[in-house]
Amino acid sequence: MEAFRDLFEETVRAQLVADVPVAAALSGGIDSAAVVAGIVRAGRPDIRTYTVLFGEDATGDAQHARLAAEALLEESLRACG
Repeated sequence: MEAFRDLFEETVRAQLVADVPVAAALSGGIDSAAVVAGIVRAGRPDIRTYTVLFGEDATGDAQHARLAAEALLEESLRACG
């Protein structure tokens, strides 16, 4: 498990090298939450995340994404449309 974590975090860090601001999609699923957690562990707690919803949120994705953002990020932005 430790080898997977090390490889995962190394891969996330490699994707943060950019000459423009980096953002992440946060759907509320475990995969996107893991990526955002990896970004935060890589020293980027200021990362901006975005959640896209289509119609009614019957699966609770918005709530899960909000909980993940509140747990992982220094500041979480909310946009409603």
